[in-house]
Amino acid sequence: MTVDPTKRPSIVEVMAHPWLHHEEDTLISSAEIPREPDPNLAFQMFLMGYKIQEIKDALIQKEYTRAMATYLILQRKQRQHRTDHDGGQGVPMSQRDSGTGSSGPQRTEKQQRGSIWSS
Repeated sequence: MTVDPTKRPSIVEVMAHPWLHHEEDTLISSAEIPREPDPNLAFQMFLMGYKIQEIKDALIQKEYTRAMATYLILQRKQRQHRTDHDGGQGVPMSQRDSGTGSSGPQRTEKQQRGSIWSS
């Protein structure tokens, strides 16, 4: 900023600045909150010290707690990562149909969740 008003940016220039231009940073609607946690996100949160039941409760009750905030931050980062690394398709590379049949041995849902899901 400067004292000389002729050298200051206009309001249009200020509003176009990346710090003030946040198209993607909108609040998530409660309809977009899943009823069950994504296993990968839940496991990351488990490693951070969260209890799986705490995550489930926050999602079911749509409570904006520390667990919910952490879940939504991780979910957004996961979506950004997928978009950045899969050409914007939003589908993990391992789940895409390559046209060659099976992509190798698949773990069952129970194997992926392991013992952390029991409550």
